[in-house]
Amino acid sequence: ESFDLQLELTGTPNWTVTITHDDGDGNLVDEDLVVTASPAVYNVTDSLEYFITNIVDGNNCANDADSAPVTVTIDPLPTALYQFGDSAICAGSSVDVLIDLTGTAPWSLDYTNNAGVQNAVVASSPFVITVNTNDVITLTNVGDAIACANPINEIITITEVAIPLVDAGPDLVLCSNEVGVLGTPENPAYTYQWTPVTDLET
Repeated sequence: ESFDLQLELTGTPNWTVTITHDDGDGNLVDEDLVVTASPAVYNVTDSLEYFITNIVDGNNCANDADSAPVTVTIDPLPTALYQFGDSAICAGSSVDVLIDLTGTAPWSLDYTNNAGVQNAVVASSPFVITVNTNDVITLTNVGDAIACANPINEIITITEVAIPLVDAGPDLVLCSNEVGVLGTPENPAYTYQWTPVTDLET
């Protein structure tokens, strides 16, 4: 991220402007700019303290008095990320989709789901969306309390799975030592549990 500092200059163009800043380790670094018009823009990309230490205009008039310092703080963009990926739920149940947010609370979170475009004001992280059917949730933008906004494209798909049907078949009347068959042919995709567990073979 970056920020534009605006420089208001007086005198005659062109100017040579010396901008000084610390390097984060306590050392001062000078940068000379040639400016052809006022106001001018100086782009900064680091959270540092900046000030002008010298300026010379087109008439070779110089001013080496330090300007008042400007402290620039560049905050990272807020983010919104799912805690897990695509998931399946059984019909009749639900799942809480958890979304971790970074930045400064509260957040404004834009997203879409099967119901359309949504906006939520979020006081704390994680944000929870409860889903109880097939749904696709797309996070589209997150903004935080210091007005930093971040367009995003985070997608999660929730798939509702039908509950398997259980049918042991009709009642049977067996003679002693006679064997009967219960249920339907085994489906290898299912796990079966019978009650009682004795005197049964699968």
